Parts: sequence; C-alpha cells; structure tokens
Amino acid sequence: MRNADVSDLENMDFTRLIQQGKVFLENRIYDKAVAVFEKAVELNPKSSIGHYNLGVVYYNLGLIDKAHSQLNNALRDRSDHAPSFNMRGLILIAKNQRDRAISDYSKALSLDNHYWMAFNNRGIAYASKGAFELALDDFNRAIELKDDYAKAYFNRGLVYQSGSGSLGYSEEEGFSKAISEYTTAITLDPDYDKALSNRGMLYAKQGQYDTAISDFTKVVELTPDQADAYYIRGLAYELSGDNSKSRLDFQKAVQLNPEYKESIQD
Repeated sequence: MRNADVSDLENMDFTRLIQQGKVFLENRIYDKAVAVFEKAVELNPKSSIGHYNLGVVYYNLGLIDKAHSQLNNALRDRSDHAPSFNMRGLILIAKNQRDRAISDYSKALSLDNHYWMAFNNRGIAYASKGAFELALDDFNRAIELKDDYAKAYFNRGLVYQSGSGSLGYSEEEGFSKAISEYTTAITLDPDYDKALSNRGMLYAKQGQYDTAISDFTKVVELTPDQADAYYIRGLAYELSGDNSKSRLDFQKAVQLNPEYKESIQD
C-alpha cells in the first residue's frame, strides 16, 4: 500500500486508516501516524486497536500522559490484549511507577507466557528496584524464547555488572559474566553502542586498556556527536599512559559539551 498523504484522511475508512497508520508508525513518521490514528479513533471511539496504536505513537513522541490515557482506553475496550498491558507498563516506567508497571507486565505475561518482550521489560523494572534475582530470571526467560534478542543479553549483563553481590558472585566474577553477555549482544548487533561502551569500561577496570580503547573507538565511530564517547576513551588513554591522545579526546569532549571542562580540570 502506498504511503498516502494525510490530506487523504477524509477519504479513508477505519480499516485503511489503521493500515496506513501502521505504515507511518513502522517507518517512524510519527507526525503523520498521529494524524491518521487520531482520525481512526474519531471514527471508531471504541476501537481498542485504534487507542493502542495512538498510544504507541504518543509514547514515541514523549507525550506520556496522552499515551497513558490512550492505553487506558484500549484496555477498557479490550482487557485481554497483552501488548496493551506491556505498552502501559512502559508508560508507567516513564512515570516512575515501577510497581504498577511490573503489575502490567505480569498481566501481559498471564495472557501470553511466550511474550519475550514483556519478560525483558519486567526484568528491567525488577532490576531498577534492586531485585536482581527476579530480573535475571526474566532475562533468562526472554532469551529462552528469543535467543537472538540482543537487548536481553545486554540487560542480563547489566544485572551481572551491578548486582553481582546479590547474586552470590564476587565483583570479578560479575564483571566476567557481564563481559560475556555484552559480547553476545555485540555479536548479534555489532553497532550496539551501549554494549560496546559497557564492555569497554569493564575491560578498563580490569586493566585491559588497549581492548577497552578498541571498544570505545567503535563507540566514537557510531556516535561521533556524543561527548561521552570521547570522554570515556580519553580516560582509557590516560590510564594507559597515552596522555597525548587522552588530551585530544578530552578537548573534543569539551567542544561537544562544555560541561566536561570541569570534570577534566579536576
């Protein structure tokens, strides 16, 4: 189906509006997706799928309260829709309501116990509360259901990195396990900058500065406009004794974000 212009909306029926809105949503053309789904909801105010999709678009636009309202409407009209509970969970996390988010993720999983994305999202919520064992169980389940899900490996790495003591591991053991998880995530998604950055920082903590610098260099290549990438590579160069390259990275970090000037002077 061709990408219709929003000026065509008046000539579309509800089904076509939903189809066209999904095209815009999948291509992240959120301004047009909003217009299409708002028209769909206007035509059919009791459509759970219309409210759900409009809520997803509002969430992606950062309009959290509007998204919350739409997901409430979606669940009012259809209380057995697992994706709506999962989506409302994400919204509740954005509103710092972790316990309510966990409840919604759990409801989604009670409706679909193979919903790997909900396991991953609930794991994130548990981890944010320091419930690392519960988080690890959820990430394990997400990976069992979808073994090529890079984000779940990354999140499992975060749990090993941050919660090693709670899980009965020494810091060194936790770091080793985290590096393994980040490496798997990077194998699945070679451009996963967060995994590269976290793995690099752990390598640096282990004194493997050249390996850390290699990871940070890839992060710089992927995010050349981000001051953080230059700053952390600069730290690695400094620790390795290469003050010349360290100075260049710190200068670039300050150029991109002047707030780094104070940190570097310290």
